[in-house]
Amino acid sequence: MFLIFMNDDEFKRGTLYKLYNKFMNTCTHNDEDTYEYKYCSLVQYEGISYLLLKMFISKVLTNLIRISNNKINFFQGIDFDENQICAYFKYWFLDYILYREFKDNDIEILFQKLGEEKENFVKADCEFYTMKLNEIKIMKKVYDYYAFYHAYKGEHEKMIEGISKSKYCEYIKSGILYSDYYNSTCTKSHYSDKSLCKEFNNYIRNHIKFEINKLSSIKCVADQSPLIEDKQLEYKFSEDKQLPESEDTEVDGQTTEGSGLTGSSMETVLLVSFVGIFFVFFLLYKFTPFRSLLHPQIQRMKRLWKNEEQKTKELLINNYETEDSDSENKGYNITYHSN
Repeated sequence: MFLIFMNDDEFKRGTLYKLYNKFMNTCTHNDEDTYEYKYCSLVQYEGISYLLLKMFISKVLTNLIRISNNKINFFQGIDFDENQICAYFKYWFLDYILYREFKDNDIEILFQKLGEEKENFVKADCEFYTMKLNEIKIMKKVYDYYAFYHAYKGEHEKMIEGISKSKYCEYIKSGILYSDYYNSTCTKSHYSDKSLCKEFNNYIRNHIKFEINKLSSIKCVADQSPLIEDKQLEYKFSEDKQLPESEDTEVDGQTTEGSGLTGSSMETVLLVSFVGIFFVFFLLYKFTPFRSLLHPQIQRMKRLWKNEEQKTKELLINNYETEDSDSENKGYNITYHSN
C-alpha cells in the first residue's frame, strides 16, 4: 500500500501524501477530528459479514461527509487544490481496495452502499462509477502516474529522472501507457459512458499535461522491486481491440464486391474471352493477308495428320489379323492372340 512512493522525498512533501494519511486515520484512535462520526459505528452495517469491508465503508462514508460539510476544517493546515480533492480521495480509495485484496463481490457491496448514501455527500462533488476489480487495478496505475506527475509539479525532466531511478519504474510506465490510451480513446462518444472513461475524463484528464513522446522514452535503470506485481492488464476496450479486424473484413468485402468475381461470374468472363479471341482470329483469317500467311501452314498440318492416320490404320490391321469381325451374331467381340 502506497509502496511505490515511500522512498520518494518529493512525494512526501506533497498534498496527496498528507491527505492520504488523513483519510487513512479516519475512524481510528489516530483520528484528529471529532465531528461527523455517525458513519464510524459498525453496528449500522450488520448486513455485511466481512469485518474489513465494514471498516472500509465506515472510513469512506465518514471522509466523504467531512469533505462535503466541513472541508475547510478537515483540511486545515494542508495546501490543497479544491478542484482535485476528489482525485486525492480516489487515489486513497482505489489503493485501499487493492491493499485489502477485496474481491469483486466485496467491491459490488461497496459501490452499492455508496449509491445508497450518495445524497448525503453531494457537496463533496465526488462521483463514483461502478467498477470491477480488474478495472480498479487499471485505474490505480493511472492514478499512480497522476500522483507522480503532481509530486514533481508537472516538470517532465525531473519526473522522467525520478521514474527511471525508481524500483517501480516498469509499473509506473504501465500507468503512463494506460493514461495515453484513455486520453485518446475516451474522447470518442461510444466510449464516454464506460466507467473507466468517466473516471478518467472527470478526475484525471484536466489535471495532467500529456507529453507521451517524452514519457514513452523512459529507461528503467534501477533493479525492479518484486514486491509489486506488474502484470500487464487488459486495459483496452474489447470493441477497440476488434476494430482492426472488422476494418480488414470491411476492406476485403469491398474488394470482393467491387471486383464482382464470384465463381459463376468468373466462368462467364473466361467463356466470353475465348469466344472473343476466336472471333478475332476468324476475322483476321477471312478478311486480311493473315490468311495467306497461315494457309500454307494449315495445309501442311493437314497432310501430316493424314499420313499419321494412314500409318495408324496399317498398324492396326497388321496387329489384329485374327480378330473375329462377326459382330452381328455376338453382343461383343472376343479377340484371340496366338502365342
